[in-house]
Amino acid sequence: MSAKNIRRASSLVCYWDSSGFTVENYLTRTKSEINPFILNALNFLEDWCDIDVALKKVGLGLQSLGLFEKLISQDILVVQGSKLDVLDRAVSCTWRWDIRAQYFHFGCKDAIFNADLEEQRCEVEKYSSLNPAPSPFKNYSNDYLSLTGEFRRDYDGVKNALISRRTCRSFKDQPISFDQFSNLLLWTWGKTEINDSNPNDLTLLKTSPSGGARHPIEVYPVVLNIDNLKSGLYHYSVEKHSISMLKSGQFNESIVQICGGHEWLKNTAAVFLMTAVIDRSSWKYSHPHAYKVIYLDAGHLGQTFQLLSTEVGLQSFVTAAINSEIAENFLDIDGIEEFAVYSCAIGNN
Repeated sequence: MSAKNIRRASSLVCYWDSSGFTVENYLTRTKSEINPFILNALNFLEDWCDIDVALKKVGLGLQSLGLFEKLISQDILVVQGSKLDVLDRAVSCTWRWDIRAQYFHFGCKDAIFNADLEEQRCEVEKYSSLNPAPSPFKNYSNDYLSLTGEFRRDYDGVKNALISRRTCRSFKDQPISFDQFSNLLLWTWGKTEINDSNPNDLTLLKTSPSGGARHPIEVYPVVLNIDNLKSGLYHYSVEKHSISMLKSGQFNESIVQICGGHEWLKNTAAVFLMTAVIDRSSWKYSHPHAYKVIYLDAGHLGQTFQLLSTEVGLQSFVTAAINSEIAENFLDIDGIEEFAVYSCAIGNN
């Protein structure tokens, strides 16, 4: 073995499962069944050291070089200067939140989505026949007091949009206007006001709420079919209420790959990929509880987007079924300081 410095990976979790005692590197989603005795050896390898020194530290002889090589191949030990070392240090430097948020975030990046609606329906039907779904209702045995009001179809304004809102999975290959596109961006992601009372904390107000007014969400419109606008990937500047093209092209197939294989997105007019800039939230909130608020923020924006779309007679689709790594490569973001969270689509039906 050539000389190399090694240390224990920072991104490890240990647990027992059906296969035995498991060590998982959640950055690479690598799982290894190991002897718990090895944990004692790993305890001495927090800092960089030459591999020969490491063997002495943990009380192992040269005959254990093979074990160290195996631990390196399983991403349990990190070699200085390796790709895993760069990734490991980037997360440690960027993520203020501890392992509780990190494990969930990076451990869920390789989810597999089934976009075949008929296959999904059959699977749910089969599964529910064996294991009926839980009730969507919760009631107490106490007496209930009836409330006034009812849903009707003759409302105007926001009530009409609320009762008419539906997620669309069938779009016509027709354009929408540049004005419709612009107004969706303005009223969903645009700023309504800037609070600059604290020069060290410039905060925004928007049409949707955000935890602590942090607004970590960025949006990247992928233009497929909009009148008088070249197809391609854009970034929306909240500050300037303007868009900047990042790359031109017809990215219908890319969008399907990014958004869980949903073929119906090919015929939409535009898809809006939402990302989160983690430092905006973690700067103010040190507890990992704030991690889940990022997704609540994205959900608020998705609901606003759907209501606005409904109000102007367009059809919309939202999904969190995003292949994170494909999306982040497409957007040319690192997946650490900024990562993909949600997507919306607009079109005609």
